[in-house]
Amino acid sequence: LSTTEGLLLPKKLLIFGGEALPAGLVEEIRQSGSGCKVVNHYGPTETTIGKLLHEVKEENSYQRTIPIGKPFSNTRVYILTKELERCPAGVPGQLYIAGDGVARGYWNNPELTKEKFIKDPFTKDKGLMYGTGDLVKSLPDGNIAFIGRVDDQVKIRGYRVELGEIETILQQSELVSQAVVLAREDKQGNKRLVAYIVAEGLFDREGIMDGLKEKLPDYMIPALMVELESLPLTANGKVDRKSLPDPEGEALNGEYIAPRNETEEKLSAIWQEVLELDQVGINDDFFELGGHSLLAVRLISAIRKAFSVEMPIGDIFDYPTVAMLAKQVTTHSGTTVLPAIEAVQPRPEKIPLSFSQERLWFIDQLEGSVQYHLPAVLQLKGNLNIAALEIALRF
Repeated sequence: LSTTEGLLLPKKLLIFGGEALPAGLVEEIRQSGSGCKVVNHYGPTETTIGKLLHEVKEENSYQRTIPIGKPFSNTRVYILTKELERCPAGVPGQLYIAGDGVARGYWNNPELTKEKFIKDPFTKDKGLMYGTGDLVKSLPDGNIAFIGRVDDQVKIRGYRVELGEIETILQQSELVSQAVVLAREDKQGNKRLVAYIVAEGLFDREGIMDGLKEKLPDYMIPALMVELESLPLTANGKVDRKSLPDPEGEALNGEYIAPRNETEEKLSAIWQEVLELDQVGINDDFFELGGHSLLAVRLISAIRKAFSVEMPIGDIFDYPTVAMLAKQVTTHSGTTVLPAIEAVQPRPEKIPLSFSQERLWFIDQLEGSVQYHLPAVLQLKGNLNIAALEIALRF
């Protein structure tokens, strides 16, 4: 349910469940004049459905989605880390449910039962708690907000990214009606973020991007954005992520502008090869098309070979479009090109240290290289084999 148009609304009570409830939909219900009370309801089948409830109040100001609420009186809920430790207020974690109504497990599936139904460590009885797989956080008023699925946490270029967090920011935009974000691999096997957008009115790609850049770090900005008329749904009305289309050929920047001269043509061809795209316009941003620091090194190498110029890698970050970089190629024309690195043959028995290695050795001899130590605290549980620990630290 994404709009109330053409629907006959109840006069007393309307209960939502199964998907995140958009605040915009609730506002539309209010403006319809129905006068019905709106309740957001949460609970998986494994805990006999209903476990949390939130009555939407007119005096409350909500973001883009309505909280899933507070637990019923016969229910205990925990927001826990992977180590089953409680998350502080506002910190995302997995939602666990305990108390009356929690099932014993899955019929004839002991492995999944063992994974999902575990002993409640916060009570003295032998009760179980169920790991929902939902990522949530507690709000200042005690309500719980749904963020996304724990499975939706991915790693992009070494950074841990919550897809649900990006979706929430997208849905806060007045330009977006619905949004889903996936991590998909490109032809090189690198993961990149793809946003599927159902626009609110005309699709304003640039405006949506500007809103994301104000609230999210660069590594959480989708590399590709795909406009859809509607999101595909499963038979039970949930978003069918597996049916979302292939994003190939979609770009962040809107209108394609072809190269205007030979330099831009060569650069555009290099970008297409490095990024493995079929088409790159002169105003397309290298990093918004999925480029990153490692690909920037390949780009510099290809430019050196094609134009016989030596260009610093910082230029890729300062001039990230074909049109901007073409001017820099002209600026660096005539510079001395560094010789290609070739393997030494035959390979000597002792190889000299690099400048970075010499620096580390010098600092270590001068005062000890504690600057490069990464301190960490580990909490060990169970019996500790002291001898084994000493051997592990020694070697």
